[in-house]
Amino acid sequence: MNLELAFFDESTRCLRQSPLFSGLASDTIDDIVTRCRRETWKCRRLLPVEETWRRFHILLSGRVRLLSRSNPESGRMITLFLLGPGEPFCLFSLLDGKPHDVMLETLDDVTLLSLPMDEARQWLDGHPEFNRKLLP
Repeated sequence: MNLELAFFDESTRCLRQSPLFSGLASDTIDDIVTRCRRETWKCRRLLPVEETWRRFHILLSGRVRLLSRSNPESGRMITLFLLGPGEPFCLFSLLDGKPHDVMLETLDDVTLLSLPMDEARQWLDGHPEFNRKLLP
């Protein structure tokens, strides 16, 4: 079995089931998957914003917790979002091109698609149907 083909099929199937990507034309989904690279991250990995905001990510498997920076007085982190398969992250950085004061923590081993922000913005500009789903 061709592993690249299996990964491509798995990735497109995941995106077609995602609320954000569902309903898009097959060639649109194929286009985003072919532009991305596959990454795997281990469970309990903490990723500061400096490592994540330059790339657009779409989860294929596992869960990621998006945290605000710790409160200087209590040291506690606040969970902003819990993300699962088919969900993108770093959306704010995609839209405004700036880092945001958040951290990511993997709650499971995760597999994801990853694309440099500049390329993701170009893709977004070239696919207005996705843009309308992202910003209704």
